[in-house]
Amino acid sequence: MTSAKEEPTQATRWLIIAIVGWVGLSLFISGAVLLSKKHRSVITNYNLGAERWIEGAPLYDGTGEGFIYLPQSAILYTPWALLSETWREITFRWTGVAVYMIGLYAMCQLLFPNHSLVAFGRASLCAVPMSYCAMRNGQATMLFTGVFLLSTTMLGRQQWAKSAALMILGFAVKPFMIVPILLSAATQSRMRLKLLFGMLVFALIPFLAQRWDYVMSQYPAAFAMLRDVDRLGHNTQLWCQVFGLLHQLGLGLGEQGQRMVQLVAAIGTLGLCFWCTRLPRARQAFYLFSLTATYLMLFNARNEMNTYALLGPAVGFVAVQAYLERNNVLWWQMAAVAIGATANYELGKLIIPGIEQIWMITLAGILFAYCLIKLLIKEVRSVETLPNVTTESSFSAVNAA
Repeated sequence: MTSAKEEPTQATRWLIIAIVGWVGLSLFISGAVLLSKKHRSVITNYNLGAERWIEGAPLYDGTGEGFIYLPQSAILYTPWALLSETWREITFRWTGVAVYMIGLYAMCQLLFPNHSLVAFGRASLCAVPMSYCAMRNGQATMLFTGVFLLSTTMLGRQQWAKSAALMILGFAVKPFMIVPILLSAATQSRMRLKLLFGMLVFALIPFLAQRWDYVMSQYPAAFAMLRDVDRLGHNTQLWCQVFGLLHQLGLGLGEQGQRMVQLVAAIGTLGLCFWCTRLPRARQAFYLFSLTATYLMLFNARNEMNTYALLGPAVGFVAVQAYLERNNVLWWQMAAVAIGATANYELGKLIIPGIEQIWMITLAGILFAYCLIKLLIKEVRSVETLPNVTTESSFSAVNAA
């Protein structure tokens, strides 16, 4: 059973493990930034957008590269543009880690209220290594993931306005927050008006921070940029998603074929989100996060190794559930996903040298999708059998019966 409280000593030990992991990763990356002038970083792209916004210059260059975010993103990143390069590189990464950690722990409290610290520590064992690439490159994926976790936690607690506000904030961090916004609007009736109002405020904010004519010129440019980014993703084949893997197997799809597969996958994801509304609110929140992350990993046209930091919490939560349920098979499957996503390049190069190393991380995502859907089916059936289940896992009671 998962209802017993965690032991204080064990809880403290796992909290220390989590903090050491996150702080250690942050210090390691910060040291690399300070010591190397050739460190990898995309923070320059965020800074570029912020500087152009401050100057009232065009945000986009028509190439689908560089600053590929919304005008609201340029406003959000403005505080870092005011710092020196070194402080910008370090503080942006630390901010991302801090928000990520807060979101991870908040979701652990929601999903595993009797084991929140142990769950936080164990989930971090998956999330920390899967965040390495995003941290190394200064990706906003870390900040985005933390905000997304907080928004779904608020949804699970039925704090609709806070959830909607955080989703709108996440939309400013990265445009693909549109996926959970649409999914939550479709499946959660109490979110619709709040998200609609939030999107209206979101659209108006730039007019408060720049000239009216300038903002009006940047909106159509932003739509054109998103179109260019999408086309570039569909027509350059070696991304870390299903289409990149198919291309390596000699089964590459054209742009229209990819779009058809994306549409089918989107409909399937929406159907699964509707199906999980039969579960308790906390589990609905978990599946909204996990299904969104899985869809983006496998079907986002420009998915990178860095982006798999978004999948880290979902892998960690399932691993915690496997531990609590004593499900060794599922636990090892999550370990395989985490290893495959983390050691994709180094391990993949040893197994199949001479090719672009995207196949292992994509297979890890596919394995997680299989496990997640299988888990959802089992959980929904358990709730239908025992509709009054209130334990941390809706199928814990089935195992104990």
